[in-house]
Formats: sequence, C-alpha cells, structure tokens
Amino acid sequence: MDRYLHCQLALRRARGLRVGRLLPFLLTVLPTPDVVFYFDVPVDVAHARITGRAVDTETIEHLQRFDDAYQGLDAFPSFIVLDASRSAEELVEDMLQELGMCGLGLQ
Repeated sequence: MDRYLHCQLALRRARGLRVGRLLPFLLTVLPTPDVVFYFDVPVDVAHARITGRAVDTETIEHLQRFDDAYQGLDAFPSFIVLDASRSAEELVEDMLQELGMCGLGLQ
C-alpha cells in the first residue's frame, strides 16, 4: 500500500464503497506527488508473500479486486509500473533509473 490517497481510493473501490467527499477534496488541495510507483506483481505471488509473512491475511479475490481498482483510478496512467516479481535489488535499480529519467535522481 502506498501512503498517498490513491491507496484509499482503490481500497474503497475494491470494497464496493463510495468514494465520498473527503478523498476527492483532499486530492484537490494536497500536493500532487512527483512520482508514483506501482509495484505490479501477479496476484498469486502477492498472496504467497502475504501468507508467508503470517502477519495478516488476504484472499486472492480481494487482491485481484484491489489490483483492478488501482488500475481503474483516473491517475493510474501517470503511475510508473514496475515488475515487483523481480528481486529487491533489481527493483531498486529500476526505481533509481526511473527517478533519473524524471529528473528526480538522488543527490
């Protein structure tokens, strides 16, 4: 989950809840993120990772609805989609490369 409003919007959509008034309002007043990475991973892999952590539980159906909800967000086309089934090292390298391409490389 991210720490911006996109997560809450997708979660509400996945659960069949209305967006309400607060979240859309906050989107208009909070600064727009410079970059949003979407860590794309097959649902079965995500489910195995969650189950393996043994901290919480999710159904495969919920994870699929959540993924669909994210991809249905108006802002999704602006997200940078990364293959999160790759190793952590490769994923970090991808992120750094994308940040450099956006002119947001680390100093």
